[in-house]
Amino acid sequence: MQEQEIDRAVTVLRRGGLVVLPTETWYALAARADHAGAVNRVFAAKGRPSDKPLLLLIDHPDRLAGLIRSMPPFYPALIRRFWPGPLTLVFPAAPQVDPQILGPDGTVAIRCTSHPVTGQVIRKLGLPVTGTSANRSGAPPHSTPQGVEKVLGKEVDMVLDAGSCPGHLASTIVSVRNGELICLREGQVPFARVRQATASVREPLEPER
Repeated sequence: MQEQEIDRAVTVLRRGGLVVLPTETWYALAARADHAGAVNRVFAAKGRPSDKPLLLLIDHPDRLAGLIRSMPPFYPALIRRFWPGPLTLVFPAAPQVDPQILGPDGTVAIRCTSHPVTGQVIRKLGLPVTGTSANRSGAPPHSTPQGVEKVLGKEVDMVLDAGSCPGHLASTIVSVRNGELICLREGQVPFARVRQATASVREPLEPER
């Protein structure tokens, strides 16, 4: 991968453009998470219903600061074990996160990408980006830049070609509800392994009043 291509992707994103980036699952449609106009373009390009949340990609767990309101007790063990990698965690969102990105319960889904190219783009940009699959809503995702070009070529500003992505399975999505760890989507990381990683973690009891 040429350094100038990575720098060009960073420039496009910084200006509010859309860039298709490779990930450890499929190619993703990336926009600055803090740019409402760019996030709007993601929904429009995909034909995605506005009530469906978008996940975010980060390059390091330190970038969670400013994105989340709190850290569920189960998550530090999962972050240590599975990040960077194909595990998406659902957090209570910080107030400043764009409401378009959030789930109806005020949560935000975040994954620390293990793809070196996209990790470098995010690191240079200094901001999280959207990580929804680069496809039309409801259609299969794409593991090659050529597949993305056919369906979204006219809707995006750049496709960062890093060869084929692994494909096959999406990321596993995990959340916490009523003090319990739940699987919203099983993907590359089996939920049984997720549970094993948190076997010694217990949700703290509510304090007596």
